[in-house]
Amino acid sequence: MKESYLFKKTESAKFTANLDTSSSIIAKNKKNNFLSLISSLSLLMMFFLGNKINGQTTTVTISATGNGTWTVPTGVSGSITVEAWGSGGSGGGCLTKDRGGSGGTGGTYVSSTFTGIIAGTVYNLYVAPSTPGINGKDGSNGDNSWFNTIGTLSANGGLGGNLGNGAAKTAVTTGSIGTIINIGGSTTAGTANNGSAGGAGGNSGGLGGTFTSATTSNSSTPGNGGSIAGGGGSGGSTGGGSPADNSGGPGARGEIRITYTTPTCSTPTAQPTGLILTSTSTTINGSFTLASPTVDNYLVVRSTSATAPTPVNGITYAVGSTALGGSNVVVDIDNNNTFSATGLTANTAYYIYVFSYNSLCNGGPIYYTTSPLNGNTTTLTLSYCTPTGSLDCSGGYTINNVTINTLNNTSTCGAGGYTNYPATGTQTTSILKGSSYNLSLTVGSGSGTHSAAVWIDFNQNGLFTDAGEYFLISNTITASSTTNVSIPIPTNALSGSTRMRVRYSNIATVTSTTNCVISGTYGETEDYTISLVTPAACLTPTAQPTVLSLTPSGTSVGGSFLVASPAPDNYLVVINTTGTTPTIVNGTTYTIGATVGTGNTIVNTENENTFTAAGLTPNTKYYFFVYSFNSACTGGPLYNTTSPLIGNTTTTSFSFCPPTSNVSTRYINSVQTVGNLTNMTNLNTGRPNTNGYSDYTTFPATTQIPGGGINLDVTLAISRQYLKAWVDWNNDGTFTNSGVELVYSSSGVLSIATSFGFVVPLLTTPGNYRLRIRSYEASQTFTPCGNLATGETEDYVITVVPDCPAIISSVTDKSRCESGVVDLVATALGSPTQFRWYSALTGGSLIGTSPNGNWTTPSLSSTTNYYVTAYNGTCESLIRTKIIAKINSSSIINVTPSTPEVCGEGNIVTIAASGDNMVDDLINENFQGGLGSLTSVIIGGAGDATTQWQSMTSTYVPNLSVWKPAISSRSIGDKFAFCTSDKNLLVNTSLESANLPTTAYTDLTLTFRQYYSYYGVPTDYAYVEVSTNNGVSWTAVRTYVEDHAIATDFESVTIDLTSYINNPNFKIRFRYNAQFCDGWAIDDIRLFGTKPMNTTFSWSAGTVDAYIDLACSTPYTNQSVTTVYIKPTPTQLSSTSWSFTASATLSNGCPVSKLVTIYNKTKQWLGTTSNWNDANNWKPVGVPDLTNCVFIPNTSVIPGTNYNAFAKNLTVKSTGNLELPSTSNLTVTDFVNVNTGGIFNIRDKASLVQKNNVANTGTVNIERVTQPMLKLDYTYWNSPITLASNFTLGSLSPNSPLMFSWIPTISNGPGNWQTETTATIMDPRKGYIVRAPNSFSSSIKTPYTATFAGTPNNGDITAPISKGNLNGTASTSTFDGTDENDEWNLIGNPYPSALDAAAFLNFATNKNIIDGTVYIWTHNSQPDAATIDPFYGDYALNYTDNDYAVFNSTGGTAIASTGGTSSGFIASGQSFFVKAANTMANGTTADVTFNNTMRVAGNNSNFFKLIKNNKEQAIPKTITDLERHRIWVNLTNNSGAFSQTLVGYVAGATEELDRSFDAESLGGNDVSFYSIIPEAELTIQGRALPFDKNDQVTLGYNSEISGELSIRIDHIDGLFDTQNIYLKDKELSIIHDLKDKPYVFNTEKGTFNNRFYLRFTDKTLGTDSFNLSKSDEVIVIVNQNVTIQSSNQLIKSIVVYDLSGRKIDSYKKVNALKFTLSHLNRTTAGLIVKITLENDTVVSKKIIY
Repeated sequence: MKESYLFKKTESAKFTANLDTSSSIIAKNKKNNFLSLISSLSLLMMFFLGNKINGQTTTVTISATGNGTWTVPTGVSGSITVEAWGSGGSGGGCLTKDRGGSGGTGGTYVSSTFTGIIAGTVYNLYVAPSTPGINGKDGSNGDNSWFNTIGTLSANGGLGGNLGNGAAKTAVTTGSIGTIINIGGSTTAGTANNGSAGGAGGNSGGLGGTFTSATTSNSSTPGNGGSIAGGGGSGGSTGGGSPADNSGGPGARGEIRITYTTPTCSTPTAQPTGLILTSTSTTINGSFTLASPTVDNYLVVRSTSATAPTPVNGITYAVGSTALGGSNVVVDIDNNNTFSATGLTANTAYYIYVFSYNSLCNGGPIYYTTSPLNGNTTTLTLSYCTPTGSLDCSGGYTINNVTINTLNNTSTCGAGGYTNYPATGTQTTSILKGSSYNLSLTVGSGSGTHSAAVWIDFNQNGLFTDAGEYFLISNTITASSTTNVSIPIPTNALSGSTRMRVRYSNIATVTSTTNCVISGTYGETEDYTISLVTPAACLTPTAQPTVLSLTPSGTSVGGSFLVASPAPDNYLVVINTTGTTPTIVNGTTYTIGATVGTGNTIVNTENENTFTAAGLTPNTKYYFFVYSFNSACTGGPLYNTTSPLIGNTTTTSFSFCPPTSNVSTRYINSVQTVGNLTNMTNLNTGRPNTNGYSDYTTFPATTQIPGGGINLDVTLAISRQYLKAWVDWNNDGTFTNSGVELVYSSSGVLSIATSFGFVVPLLTTPGNYRLRIRSYEASQTFTPCGNLATGETEDYVITVVPDCPAIISSVTDKSRCESGVVDLVATALGSPTQFRWYSALTGGSLIGTSPNGNWTTPSLSSTTNYYVTAYNGTCESLIRTKIIAKINSSSIINVTPSTPEVCGEGNIVTIAASGDNMVDDLINENFQGGLGSLTSVIIGGAGDATTQWQSMTSTYVPNLSVWKPAISSRSIGDKFAFCTSDKNLLVNTSLESANLPTTAYTDLTLTFRQYYSYYGVPTDYAYVEVSTNNGVSWTAVRTYVEDHAIATDFESVTIDLTSYINNPNFKIRFRYNAQFCDGWAIDDIRLFGTKPMNTTFSWSAGTVDAYIDLACSTPYTNQSVTTVYIKPTPTQLSSTSWSFTASATLSNGCPVSKLVTIYNKTKQWLGTTSNWNDANNWKPVGVPDLTNCVFIPNTSVIPGTNYNAFAKNLTVKSTGNLELPSTSNLTVTDFVNVNTGGIFNIRDKASLVQKNNVANTGTVNIERVTQPMLKLDYTYWNSPITLASNFTLGSLSPNSPLMFSWIPTISNGPGNWQTETTATIMDPRKGYIVRAPNSFSSSIKTPYTATFAGTPNNGDITAPISKGNLNGTASTSTFDGTDENDEWNLIGNPYPSALDAAAFLNFATNKNIIDGTVYIWTHNSQPDAATIDPFYGDYALNYTDNDYAVFNSTGGTAIASTGGTSSGFIASGQSFFVKAANTMANGTTADVTFNNTMRVAGNNSNFFKLIKNNKEQAIPKTITDLERHRIWVNLTNNSGAFSQTLVGYVAGATEELDRSFDAESLGGNDVSFYSIIPEAELTIQGRALPFDKNDQVTLGYNSEISGELSIRIDHIDGLFDTQNIYLKDKELSIIHDLKDKPYVFNTEKGTFNNRFYLRFTDKTLGTDSFNLSKSDEVIVIVNQNVTIQSSNQLIKSIVVYDLSGRKIDSYKKVNALKFTLSHLNRTTAGLIVKITLENDTVVSKKIIY
């Protein structure tokens, strides 16, 4: 069964569902009472909790409507399933009689599963509320319920029904978001008297409201509500009688259900081990080894008993709990293995017990109580430092009395000036934590002004250096005086006995750091032992004090009373002038000087029975109210507000003594205060009164707090004068001419203008006080009263306001790694009730508040400064304290390559920690501990210890000559650095840093706060200087020659010093150079810059061979570096991949981890067999591909024939032997490296193809076999190896007698052959021709095998192309013509693979350098009877398929002895001619480019060898697939004369000379055949598309022989497979069908350019009609067969075509007058019979057969 639990919901309509197993159950819901509970409780939050059984599923139902949150319970992780229903729509109402509204539709149901769930995560949610019906209106649509965000999971509400007799409503799911979405129920239409029922919620949600019916004709019935979750309301109904309006039923609220699995819980089976304890006097720190198997948590208990406690299952113990009884206290309950027990008693034995337990259990934790881990240790005895310095109390420099609470010790000078009093009688006391106590110090008669302070060790650690343990009594104590200080006791102080130290010294200043060591000689120190007590349960006092006695004076009233019995903690004294009893509020902490309501001022809050109200107005009646209160109460003080002690008195009247002066030309001209809380300005007043006295007490007063400094600027008139000032601090109407009321004297120095200041005594009662300023020219000896001969006197009012006791005493900056929230910590004095956190030091925004000093920032992405104050319910700290939330960057681990892989033995994976910069402080000095890292240096002049840089404490008043401002940096007690020249000395002093190397920084900034008072004379300078040579010389980066800031309000300065980075000898100093001027105060010096953080790496889950250098020579051994290099081990190189986790930790402690999987792309040849293609021959197993680095350590053979092998790179080891056989290919992405001694043979017709432009190394043997040659034949060569290989022509063919290279132009004229020798080193950028060896036969052709030995060429190679200045001049060069004779260049394929000629010719940068055609010089082979005629089959001798001539984008042509065309691929080792481009300027040279994109696998046969009639190879595959239609036509005879021309119709070609489609004729063997355009004679001509059958192409030829020649088609492609092709002989007026037979003619020697034309139509073959009549010469007889008969000429041949022109039958060599077509198939269609007679007359006949 299910149990349901009901929780109350707050009225804010917001709630939090925290389903931790420790949540308490408020009330169990009874069955069937659910609806009644809803009606009685207006705002409820309900959870339906399924049975929580260990490891089982729990479903939480959230039905409380509105916004809320849900927290993932402790221990829950993985996934949760969330279901939601929107609320139902309300039903439609009725407005008139006889109506029924339609019901609202049901809310939609959605469901999704959320993964990656983390315990403690808080999710927002919203449950849609019920949708009310509206009288006489359409129903309202329901609302969406959503989870996390409305865009994550959302269920829309139902639709509202329509008004009376409303139409049916169809539910929708619009706006719903979820993995599963189920629509709510729809509704029917309302009818007369009957409202329709509401729709049900989706997925078996709540039912809709049942339909309603008007029971009588005059009745009116509202609709019924839908059921939860999500049911729609029914429509209202009315009868047929009198009209009535009503509402539809309400739609039911939505609902959210969350299902999750709780973890399995059991009793632990093991305890932790290995307990280690370390102790101080008040703390025990411990650690242990975690239990195995692991548990959820550990319970750590400390005790003074050796008997272990027994934890009880089901009880959750909190830290600090004493529920285990006896002296047992719970120390820790978390799951880590460290703990700290604090607040212990010194010199005491403690026992520690550690229990394993599982916390995530139903019914509470389960503890393992058997044999807990235990140990014991004794806390150390506290040992306080023995004070030194100022311990001579002779001569009256004594502490005569110390009083605090019940401690009241009167003493004389102790032995050695130091006494540690025992904790007995009146020499000790017990004080309550959270209360404030007044400590009074009475000193002896020693002369001068002295200092004193008190320290209390609140945390009992034997030190007085912790924040909040120091209290300044005064630095201006006079002889035989009593001084008071208020000491608030922190509530978090440790209870028990602790040490209090009081020090009194004759030096000018006591600071927080002088608790042990102090300078000076005279003084005394006393130590006391006091007890800190936690207050008992706090109650409201039951009695008030009695018998109030009041003693008035002019501006103050002293009071006393009898203490109450029983006594309270404290008394509150309030004063007003109305007599109305003020209203005192419990829980509020009031401070002296604060107000209560209007007109009521707090006079005292301490536990003494005397008080003084000061700063009052004379002749005024004041009322006093005294209340008992207990201060140390949870929630604040409790006051007895019933019948307070009341009294009144009237202050007396008094008048100050009158000061006067005579001479009117010497006076005070201007007075103004600066840097106080509020200031007064009174400028250029002259001398308004003849008696020399001006009373300015009606001016607005300057204000300051006790202990604060008041600063004045005073300007005198006419001449220098002496100056003094007094303040009537005790408001008795008189100014004491010595002691504390004389606040300033210029001593023996005359001044025309000065600044001075003084400190408001720390215990000054808030109120108004008179300030008198007096000047006199003749003498420094004068009093505040009486008549002077010269000068003037002016009176002003000072108002002392209370300082808020809520003061921040310490802050703890915090940091975190990466973005997120930061937990900041501050502590404060004065019993604060709230801490306030601001964005700026002043102004800014209030970011947040916290009830204590712990505050969590918003999520931060960068370091942010905040400023905190304390508030005690009445006042707020006057000064904000800076606290820093620092965001430390975490490293980003980058792996190079990004998909890490190793490929080869020397391949390295780089792991770098990037983004790891930090702002680092070279100086960060606030002078709280003296000058800190800076040094005071007297550079020269007569400066001394009183003028040089030294640390001073706010508020500080210099006491040399004239210049005496009250200097305060930030707040009272804060320290700063200070120097002065207010002494008749030449001062040259510096505050200097140590050497600060800046080499690691990318920028540098100096900031500081300062107050600089400029006196205004030429010898007054302040410098900020830097040195780059360790102080040998200095450069000023800032110079001050004017006032900056004021004494109590320092200015902030920023100086960019980035120009001084990368300096190993950098120093900075602040130099003050002046004589008898003022001074300089500096605080918060910070020199900082940005630098890379140091990083350390660690590894887990895998073997890592790491180094700190790329050469992998220095192993990584936890050095701080930003990059490490990972080298694969031999074992790893045998695996396809391996993994490890890399962790990088910055010097700021921020770690990051990354799983690195390295993929091994190395393939090492094993050589089990010699077959490359055997997968088991490789380690790791598998045949290499283009991603593998291949190593060959022994013999390997790549299979043939036409096998394609691959590698990323290739290394042949010194013992390796790689064989690439003929016609096979090896494609390598990167380099080839052949180690010394290694062998790599590339056999003839094999190809090495490379992709990337990287250098090869080592020697490769590249074999090339020529065509069969005779002794006198030449072969065109080019080198496939590097120039650096030093391969010579003699190495190529040592027995060849003649070798040449081609010089393109000589003296800018025609080119010619240049003789080379066997010593010539082959340059791959040029071609060579080499004759066959002398040993070759002159009659029997033999192939020659050459082997190139060297480093194979790879990547980009450029070859120079030259062009001369010829322009129309005939020559006798090798090439006939005029201006082209200086344009030919012999270059070659520089690679050990075939070259795509078209890719080379059409490469972008080559187009403007060379013409678009390559020309290959071929061997002049003789025709052979064994070679078959490729087209007609009618020649006895034909040319072989061995050699090629010309190629461009149109195609290729043969010259002699081929019979086939160029494939467009240039074989390795082959050279060829190209012609400089027409666009290239005459007389210039430019480079053409070869690159790897032009290289191809295969097609590397011997110098363009082509399979016979392979028309597909007429254009290489890499050429763009252009549209082409081509005719190859030969001019030849049976005696060896041969020339071929190509005419093609090609996409992109024009009728003009085209670079890429036209090739100029170079001639042939005995004959030269070409087509003609106006610009040139062409071996290859590309013509424009579309093809026009009316086109004609002019043909020309040159013959060096006379006799019979024939023009014949070699082969055709494209549309010419069906298109007619004719040759027109203009000389003989013959149109000849070349497709029928060759055209034979006789010629003489010479050039003939106007005789022949190619054409594509012949009117004699028209098919427009049929004429079956017989011809005069030829008749066609059609019967059973078709018979041709000629009257006189023999019939030569017969061809039969169908009407589309397709040849269907032919007969050659008929040689008869009559011939029967014996194998012509009968058809009913028309045919054309073309008869050629012996005289070549062509007759065409149409027949039907």
